[in-house]
Amino acid sequence: KRQVINNMVFSEHAASGEHDVGISVERGVDSVVAHNTVFFSHPDAYANRMEYRFETTSNLAVHGNLTNGNIAARDGAEAATTDNVLEATEMWFQDAPGADLHLADCQRAPSAALHPLVTTDFDGAMRSDPTPLGADGCVR
Repeated sequence: KRQVINNMVFSEHAASGEHDVGISVERGVDSVVAHNTVFFSHPDAYANRMEYRFETTSNLAVHGNLTNGNIAARDGAEAATTDNVLEATEMWFQDAPGADLHLADCQRAPSAALHPLVTTDFDGAMRSDPTPLGADGCVR
């Protein structure tokens, strides 16, 4: 399987011809997008933080991601989406304006079942099951 896992993506810019989505899967087959954190701080940022596109996309799993915007299908794409949170706020992170997207409060962080392909977090620490959503597994 192709994997997009444990990424932290931050932007402070408005949407433009130079900037839009944080993670995009186009024509992805047998792929996993799991435990990523995507946070855009600009009020006029592109609405979608993650997208998957085109009807040739198949057997795509989108699981356990943490964003402050949409995870969207486009152009006929389909995916199994589970346990994603789209309403993250700046206060959830250590220093969102400084692009540090480690979770600020591990005890209150939303969590979900661990995806079997994602046993470690952004920092290489072993994840628990259930595990916090996003790239930070809160092992300190």
